[in-house]
Amino acid sequence: MALTVLFLAANVGTAERPAATGWLRLDREVTQVRAALARAPGGARIDLQTAWAATWSDLLAETCRVRPDVLHLSGHGRRSGLVVESGRSDPAIVPFDVLASVLGATDSPPRLVVLNVCHSARAARAVLAAVPAMVGMREQILDDAAVTFAATFYAALGHGQPVSAALDQARPAMVQRGYPDDAALPQAESRADIDLTTYRLFDVAR
Repeated sequence: MALTVLFLAANVGTAERPAATGWLRLDREVTQVRAALARAPGGARIDLQTAWAATWSDLLAETCRVRPDVLHLSGHGRRSGLVVESGRSDPAIVPFDVLASVLGATDSPPRLVVLNVCHSARAARAVLAAVPAMVGMREQILDDAAVTFAATFYAALGHGQPVSAALDQARPAMVQRGYPDDAALPQAESRADIDLTTYRLFDVAR
């Protein structure tokens, strides 16, 4: 059984003209995740697809087109929602309840949503109405810490680890890289009928 991961990136700015919220190295995040998967025993069967400079319409269209097992969003977040491209100079905000409506607007919603953006843990109530489990950040997270989290988390999935164990591996990796405060930020939530300690998205043996 293969696993499809859709990585949606919204930086809302350029390296030469940073956005008000700061320029992120989302390309490095993808590179590190790919490298981690290449070293994992099941990584070759994890299909990582990317969509850059994502807008609201991209979020909807790509989720419906790819129908990923894991939807991963990286970029900026606010307490009110996700920051995405708008096609204009100012970014657009996708409220968390609107995100949930997108996730539920397909006959095969993702099995896991990873919101590697600031303040995204507060999306849990809305998102879990549409998907079984999600990972979000309690508060602001540093760019480098977010990269370390993503690489370690997906490496663990590539080893066939359940979601809870993947998160448990990512936190000490963040501490080891010098981000002890940020290591407390990733938080996994699930529906009542899902046990994250046994919730495996990928079986290496198959």
